[in-house]
Amino acid sequence: MLGKRSLVTAGLYCCVSVLAWAQYTEPVPVRAGEGLSRSVTRSTKQTAARAVKVTICHKADSLGYHQITVVSPAVPAHLAHGDCVVDDAVPCTVDRCDTILGCVHAPDNSACDDSNACTVDTCDPATGCVYTPISCDDGDACTDDSCDPVAGCQHTDNQLCGACCLSDGSCDDNRTTGECAAQGGEPQGPGTTCATTQCCIARGESFCQSLLDCCDDGLPLTCSNGGKCCGPIGEPGGCDDATDCCGPLDACVGNTCCIARGETFCQTVSDCCLDGEGPMACVSNKCCGPIGEPGGCVDAADCCVPGSACNAGTCCIPLDTSGCADSTDCCGFGFPLFSFCDAGTCREPVIKP
Repeated sequence: MLGKRSLVTAGLYCCVSVLAWAQYTEPVPVRAGEGLSRSVTRSTKQTAARAVKVTICHKADSLGYHQITVVSPAVPAHLAHGDCVVDDAVPCTVDRCDTILGCVHAPDNSACDDSNACTVDTCDPATGCVYTPISCDDGDACTDDSCDPVAGCQHTDNQLCGACCLSDGSCDDNRTTGECAAQGGEPQGPGTTCATTQCCIARGESFCQSLLDCCDDGLPLTCSNGGKCCGPIGEPGGCDDATDCCGPLDACVGNTCCIARGETFCQTVSDCCLDGEGPMACVSNKCCGPIGEPGGCVDAADCCVPGSACNAGTCCIPLDTSGCADSTDCCGFGFPLFSFCDAGTCREPVIKP
């Protein structure tokens, strides 16, 4: 049988327990017809209050999509229903809920600007910002290429290139030795520029205005009337081949420019190519084979007198053609064809029976 003290202690304990239960529980009335009243603990309400709020693009069959906010524990159910989370957690996308399309995540490249001139900044909707290095290669072997984060691409002269003098006297800057040689030019050395280089026109090339434009190599040289730096006719050492000579029909014999047999523009016989193959003369500015001298021709074009013929390597005057000085100038002089020079015309003698 409990004593009075025990009853008092038990009563106090009961009251404390009831008060403790009352502190954490509050009754929630329910609507009529739902049966017994139910209660929600204060701790459950506090947990719901602390849950993260998530913006959902909710699909309503008749209204399309519209934006709502739910607590995070409710998100899985909405996703299963066909809804989507508006925020894709990608910092460089602009997220919105479209009434027709649902969640839209538009990439915004400006959100990825890293203030670095050496990168191309883009937004990948799946992974976020992408920073692609730019190429500063200018394709110029004369520069070292680099990138400064503020100024961008830098192209610094690497002193491997220089001025290149071309055969026509013009100048190209920033050419490697190989590039200049491929153009048929003369490299002026690393670090040189056309601004400080005086280019000249090579022997055999055109466009000179005076002899000062031609490259002085210590050999006979002139600037022809046609504007070509060339070897003068008859001066030894003026050519390596015919292209070095002034005239279009000139030849180069023994490093001397000369006029070939059968060609014109000679002033004296010394202008003609004395090839040692036969007699030569300069007649009416033509280097030619004299009439009646053996070895003076290969064909009639080599002969000095118009209308003459080349008979077995000798220029001669055909029968009934003027131009002979004596009978030896006529073709067929002597046996078996007899001819003679009759007042400057080669005639065949008349043999009377």
